[in-house]
Amino acid sequence: MHDSEAKRFRGGFSGNLVLGFKISVDIRPMKKDVRKGLTTLEKAKKMIVTNDDILGGTPCFKGTRIPVHDIADMVANGDEISGLLEAYPALTKEKIESASIYATAYP
Repeated sequence: MHDSEAKRFRGGFSGNLVLGFKISVDIRPMKKDVRKGLTTLEKAKKMIVTNDDILGGTPCFKGTRIPVHDIADMVANGDEISGLLEAYPALTKEKIESASIYATAYP
């Protein structure tokens, strides 16, 4: 505590007492993770379309009528990617993985 702070404190100072602590947080790893996540989301968005004439505007994979959120729900419920690829031959592993990313960003 500096002398001026000590004098104010002894004199009945009732405000906040700042002791001069400094905290340093390295945000570079978080920044890298955020950039990676945004890049992945941008890739996912390029595979998905929303068109009012297709399923009333439900987000679907380009060139299909397969709703993205349905695939994301199946993945979340434990469906295997191999089973989804068999059931939906128009999809790729990358598209299936992008469904969860898109659905998280746009619930």
